[in-house]
Amino acid sequence: MDESPLQVLTIPTAPYPDQRPGTSGLRKKVYVFQSKRNYLHNFIQSIFSSIDLRDRQGSTMVVGGDGRYFNTTAIQVIVQMAAANGVGRLVIGQNGIMSTPAVSCVIRKFKAIGGILLTASHNPGGPDGDFGIKFNIANGGPAPEVVTEKIFQISRTIEEYAICPELRVDLATLGKQTFDLENKFKPFTVEIVDSVESYANMLRNIFDFALLKELLSGENHIRIRLDAMHGVLGPYVKKILCEELGSPANSAINCVPQEDFGGRHPDPNLTYAADLVESMKSGQYDFGAAFDGDGDRNMILGKHGFFISPSDSVAVIAANIFCIPYFQHMGVRGFARSMPTSGALDNVAKATKIQLYETPTGWKFFGNLMDAGRLSLCGEESFATGSDHIREKDGLWAVLAWLSILATRKQSVEEVMIEHWKTYGRNYYTRYDYEEVDIDAAVEIMLELEVIILDKAFIGQKFTVGEKTYEVDRADNFEYSDPVDGSISRNQGLRIIFKDGSRIIFRLSGTGSLGATIRLYVDSYEKDVNKIFQDPQVKLAELVTIALKLSQLRRLRVRRLERSLYCRLATTNRPWRFAEVQRKTFSYKHKLQLVPRGSSMEVPEALMTDPGVFSKSITNAEDSVMEAVDDAGLESQSRAVYRIAFEEYLRAWVKMATTKAGLLMRKESLDELMKCPERFAAYYGMPPSRSDVRTQEQRQIFKDIMYGPGLRRLKKHSEKKQARVNQMRKIYLLCRSPDLLTPHEGPKESAGDPETKECWESEVDRLVAWTHSLSFEELDRQ
Repeated sequence: MDESPLQVLTIPTAPYPDQRPGTSGLRKKVYVFQSKRNYLHNFIQSIFSSIDLRDRQGSTMVVGGDGRYFNTTAIQVIVQMAAANGVGRLVIGQNGIMSTPAVSCVIRKFKAIGGILLTASHNPGGPDGDFGIKFNIANGGPAPEVVTEKIFQISRTIEEYAICPELRVDLATLGKQTFDLENKFKPFTVEIVDSVESYANMLRNIFDFALLKELLSGENHIRIRLDAMHGVLGPYVKKILCEELGSPANSAINCVPQEDFGGRHPDPNLTYAADLVESMKSGQYDFGAAFDGDGDRNMILGKHGFFISPSDSVAVIAANIFCIPYFQHMGVRGFARSMPTSGALDNVAKATKIQLYETPTGWKFFGNLMDAGRLSLCGEESFATGSDHIREKDGLWAVLAWLSILATRKQSVEEVMIEHWKTYGRNYYTRYDYEEVDIDAAVEIMLELEVIILDKAFIGQKFTVGEKTYEVDRADNFEYSDPVDGSISRNQGLRIIFKDGSRIIFRLSGTGSLGATIRLYVDSYEKDVNKIFQDPQVKLAELVTIALKLSQLRRLRVRRLERSLYCRLATTNRPWRFAEVQRKTFSYKHKLQLVPRGSSMEVPEALMTDPGVFSKSITNAEDSVMEAVDDAGLESQSRAVYRIAFEEYLRAWVKMATTKAGLLMRKESLDELMKCPERFAAYYGMPPSRSDVRTQEQRQIFKDIMYGPGLRRLKKHSEKKQARVNQMRKIYLLCRSPDLLTPHEGPKESAGDPETKECWESEVDRLVAWTHSLSFEELDRQ
């Protein structure tokens, strides 16, 4: 056996423009990581490079994943690259599996400089599913924006990565494995650990396990039903709840982690955990819970399927916080919730005179408060609950917290909840998701809403639905000033707050895999004990009507997902969407690119200089392409090619032009596009511009598309300034969702000859220069 030191290589690579980590890290479809050359390696190298070399050398890092498809493959690459980048030790969960809360726990236990989590949380898995990579820092929590931005900037300019390709680690065997590397004085160590034990030890120091064991296996024990949804928490539930606390083995279901989560969606809500809901409705179980793929989210159910909303869950834990020994010893420093979460926690904080913080969505904001000693308990409406024992949300911790409350109060889930409502009042709450929305349409709706609600005349406006009248008390675009470091997070969601405390919230999200998502939240407080048992959808119907009327969300021709008490109900009839036709159209484009170009330039010139030609024919694009495929005539085939090419060209240049405003807002999208401008036009084989006149006409067309010709017609009217402001808001709102602005990737080879490509590159350079120099003041001069 060859025991010579393993070779460390430096491999050249090229950057990708779409590796900006979001709140939950970098999350893409599996095929993106598999099919794009060095896509995984680039991002992992960017993580390592973001850590100062002096901190990285000889350091300890933690690696774990939720067991989804591509998990073990990615871990082997991370091990090879960690060794090559000077990391001294990796601590990895057995078989590469470790829950997100456990990773946070182990980072803190081993005093690691950080950890890499391989998870897409509650998103589906399998070869056609999602995969994600998240970096947690030394406190065990998600990397803050300053770190994720550094990672992104490195990913945009990366030229090489370091790797030890011959290194292979055995993920199944517990213990240490050491490897000698070339030019390294100390061996590289990989330690495979029991992913459950460290986390279980932590929980033993937080909860009274003797009390919980009596509740679950004593003489008057309750019957529980826990659904791990084939995610990472299966082994944790079996070890802690069944083996240690004595709950019967059959009380835990779907506990074997699977790469595709058993073909299910590992999202703990009333829809995707339907089997659990049905089991609870039978009345044979007293307590039920479900967990997501990586174990940081949870859903709580009582007997007969009594549902506890996430907002109510954190409020109940807050009201009964001293049922947990950890807080008896540590005390309570503060409560916090994300802005869209209902005000149920506020009521407890007010009654107990404990400080409450309202933060933007994202667990990192809670971590900052915890590190400063200001926060003990927090939660989000997205089934997330946690405390300062780690710096991540923790699904199993929330379940043990609820069981501790039941054991102490000797009441059922339903009795605890009803008594809570009688004491503090009830916040009726619901959420609607409008997913796969065209980005421009989503931005337009949010812009129109912002203009409406920020108008001074909006304050005091009354909305009457049925017999109920709501008067607007205040409205804003939520802004958070961090009390710890003074940083300000703006544009976190549009809020309408009424005199009675009811809230309507709109938030634009870019976390979906397709398009944008507009989230609508509705929250209404009720103190009257005679009115706290209504159906939330009935109770909130009037506010939902007002929200839909204000926003005109129903005009969107997209798939709508409605969360009714977090129960997703997809509409049965999906309307026609341009995106579907668009995908079909481009599938034919590659076949048509091989068609020789006609000598006549009338069609492409018309398309280039008159966008109306395009807009009138685009609704028939699919039929036109199909006809072109069947038609032997060269001209009709060329027309189809040009139509498709123009669509791509138009979309790319609108995006490029709008990034000018983004640059003015301290964005860097334009710089990124300017590095390879030819990809946005030359790849499509369009005929080069043969005169400056036509180029000027084309520039004017795109200027009109961007800013609208109507803007200049308002020159003599007082609305002109407001119109310009609105345009700036629209462009800024679009640009501040960077994961929605990934440049389109065209074919890898140009369809034109070298001379044509050179002409195109020259024209594109001129257009880029024009876009870069464009200013809003230019409109006043025209």
